[in-house]
Amino acid sequence: MRRVSTYQLRDNLSTYLTDIVCGGMPLVVEKYKKPLVIITPYDDSLTEDDFERFFGFMDNDGSGEKFVEKLRRSVRKRK
Repeated sequence: MRRVSTYQLRDNLSTYLTDIVCGGMPLVVEKYKKPLVIITPYDDSLTEDDFERFFGFMDNDGSGEKFVEKLRRSVRKRK
């Protein structure tokens, strides 16, 4: 995996993105020699099932209001 600093990424973002897409190799972004994130090429195999798995707690409306209300009620019960 290739490693770059945040400053190098900022200065040459389009070049690095092109390299990631064309080469298919992930890129590790570091700050002060500590890894922060890994940038990988987009994967077409992600489906709506994955979306439901990550955001399923929000119900069908997608707003998450019921979830937030449930959290608020549990905080009030603790007090």
